[in-house]
Amino acid sequence: MVSCPATLDSLAYNFHWGGCSRIDIKDLKEYGFDEEVDDIIEYIPHIIDMWRQVLKDMKNIRQERD
Repeated sequence: MVSCPATLDSLAYNFHWGGCSRIDIKDLKEYGFDEEVDDIIEYIPHIIDMWRQVLKDMKNIRQERD
């Protein structure tokens, strides 16, 4: 399990959504994730699935609204 999912969200947002740059080991150390690479790799598919479900919910809401 990732020690702090919210921090992982911040890392992703700051580097890939807002900054358009790569994450490296220095960044992981700064965020306290340098020992969690395997956990992060296992965790990310669950996050992707969560956002797919959210997208489905939003599409259903839009359909119901229109």
